[in-house]
Amino acid sequence: MAPSIPKPSTQRPSLLLLCSPPSPPNRHSLHAAYYAPISEALARVPDAPYLTVVLAAPFVPLKWTYLQSLLAGLYSLVASITDADVRIMLVDHVRGRDYPPDRIAPFNDSTIPDLGTYAAQKHRYQYLLHPSTEGSYELLATYLRVAERYEKVLQKQIIPLPGGLSLSTESLLDTAPATDVTERYRGVCLGGTFDHLHPGHKLLLHASTLLLKLPRNDEPPATLIVGISGDALLKNKKFASELESWPYRARSVFSFLSTILSSPAPEVEDREYGDNEELHAKFCDERLDICFANIVDVFGPTITVEDVQAIALSGETRGGGTSINERRVEKGWNPLVVFEIDVLDATSDDGDAKEARKPDDFSAKISSTEIRKRKAELKPQKSDH
Repeated sequence: MAPSIPKPSTQRPSLLLLCSPPSPPNRHSLHAAYYAPISEALARVPDAPYLTVVLAAPFVPLKWTYLQSLLAGLYSLVASITDADVRIMLVDHVRGRDYPPDRIAPFNDSTIPDLGTYAAQKHRYQYLLHPSTEGSYELLATYLRVAERYEKVLQKQIIPLPGGLSLSTESLLDTAPATDVTERYRGVCLGGTFDHLHPGHKLLLHASTLLLKLPRNDEPPATLIVGISGDALLKNKKFASELESWPYRARSVFSFLSTILSSPAPEVEDREYGDNEELHAKFCDERLDICFANIVDVFGPTITVEDVQAIALSGETRGGGTSINERRVEKGWNPLVVFEIDVLDATSDDGDAKEARKPDDFSAKISSTEIRKRKAELKPQKSDH
């Protein structure tokens, strides 16, 4: 029997503040900069329902290819450390920038908030962790100057972590390819099983939000369509006894998106959801409408909703994107602009960190099937006697 939606944890999540990524942010430099603080943070808060890792750097204006590659490297690193729930949050910040009480936040049409906006929200973290470096202490002080206007942070909640590296970095925008994607869209879609939500799912979800162009408050909201596979698409999956129910998977996706979009998580009822049934929730001060659809085929709402412009997918599901566009063209609609994320690797050539593999190599990817297999193997075997 599929598990029911879990009760909310009585523990609060914890927050790890990290400074700008090294340049270039390849596997080895990310490992050198972040392996120790992430590992130590997880060891310090083993009972946290999840750990939010806030990476503060000058990410705006957005460069999609660079950012999804950075997230792929970070989630591969996380997967080499733990199978716990770690959520990476990108926050725009330039070292030395301050956020005075009377500031008027500039209009932001992306899903990446600046540090002042993020710190001003009531996140209610159990602990606030940071590496013991000069840059990290400076980042912490800037965060607290804003956060403590709204909620007191006790000294015992702040945990400095030993070590850490202060790496010299050049502008992140300078390291992004000159041809990197800067266009963003009012309608974006993606799909998946989202069974046993893992780093590959998180990368796909996060990368799709980075393609969104949010409107001003007096304009219609942007739309993100998340197709979540229904029973018809899962009946032949391996280790089907370990599959999570559709509401359970929807709840996991809701919760993750609420973290990276800094929005309250809506409720998902623990009940049966019919084929093609949709749930809608507002995020980002109601400037973003997210549709969660129970899909019964590879198309879902992509061939019933014309007003969507882009799709995020992995190389493994590239064929599905091609089929979707063929059907849209048959209907006289514009094809979707296709954005392909990296596939996360579950192996490493040096034993220290994992990397994103080339788009066509799926030999060792992190997958729901492998997670279900491990869970099935851990169950006691029935005796023949």
